[in-house]
Order: sequence, then C-alpha cells, then structure tokens
Amino acid sequence: MVYGRVVAPFAGTITQRFIDVGSLVNAGATQGGALFQLQATDPLRVFIQVPQTYAPSVRVGVDATIEVRQYTGRTFLGKVTRTAGALDPATRTLTTEIQVSNQAGQLSPGMYADVTLPVAVSHPVVRIPSSAVIYDASGVHVAVVDDRSRVHLVAVQPGRDNGTEVEIVDGLQGGERVVVSPPAGLTNGAQVQIAPAVDRKAGGGVAGQ
Repeated sequence: MVYGRVVAPFAGTITQRFIDVGSLVNAGATQGGALFQLQATDPLRVFIQVPQTYAPSVRVGVDATIEVRQYTGRTFLGKVTRTAGALDPATRTLTTEIQVSNQAGQLSPGMYADVTLPVAVSHPVVRIPSSAVIYDASGVHVAVVDDRSRVHLVAVQPGRDNGTEVEIVDGLQGGERVVVSPPAGLTNGAQVQIAPAVDRKAGGGVAGQ
C-alpha cells in the first residue's frame, strides 16, 4: 500500500464525499467512482433559457442582473459568456450561460435566481391568461371568438409563462377575444356566448366563455 496525494484540477469547495477515512483507493480503478464532488464557487455560472423572441438580443458580453430571493432588494452583476448558438427545437429557447462574481461567497451552487437581460423586441408581445392556451396532440392553440361569436382555433407560439399569463410570440395580433378555460370538446365554428367584460384580456380583447 502506497500513500498518495490527490490534487483537484481547480480551486473550489467540496460539496460531497464518496469515501470514508481508511477506504482503499486504487489508482485508475473504473469501479471505485469519484472520491469527491467539487464545486467552483467564484465565478459562478448561471444557466437560463431565453425565449425565441428575445434570443437575437443575447450576445456574449451583454450585462445581466441576477436577483436571489435570500437577498431581498440586492442585485448581483454578471455577463453573458456563451450561448448554445441554436434554439432547442422542443422549447424554442436559447440556452445561455452567465458568469457572476462571487468573491464574498454569498451565492451557493444550486440556488434559484431571477435574471434580467437588456433585450429588444421587434414586435409587441401579446399576453393572455394561461388558462386560455390549449395544449393537445395537434399543437398549441388559442380559441379566438369572431364578430359572430364563433370560435376559431388559432395555432400560436407561446413564449414566457409567468404562471398567470403567457406571452404569445406568434399567432395573435392583439385585440382578439379569447376563450378562457375552454372545454375539452370545443371545436372550430362552435357558437359561444360572450360574458360581460372582465380584466383578463388578450392585448386589449375581452375574454369569452
């Protein structure tokens, strides 16, 4: 048995240990697995998914503002260091990496953060209630009501979802009347009754039921 010294390839913090004192470690063994899990904590890397609408504005070197719930009212500054270079075909989002300085060690790997980027939008974004979006085997649709109170299922491309509202980046112009919480059997051409005006709107339109 020979004693040796294990040196990490980079400076960081050991966040997990997979061996105990006295364990036998064989150099080059394929069955032993890792000895430790090491996390680099300065700088930290933050990964976000940028919707297609904003992706053209995201470039290396763009400033980013990071907010963490544990530090209310405080922001951390970072910069975009790289992007995937292509959108995910399933989500239509661009994976983006941001590096943020963490010399004081206030941020920890695995934290949830809100990231703000200065982006430009080439056209107005329409927002509708999340309950108005229909997801099924044929795609993503919104039930739009015409002047004769008839339904048209319009294919749309959703963007950012904040829980109560969804941004529609393609498919709606704004001002349409949409059906909120449409029933499963709703079809094209169905006649609906318009409810009194409420606050939930699609770019200024009145929600139907």
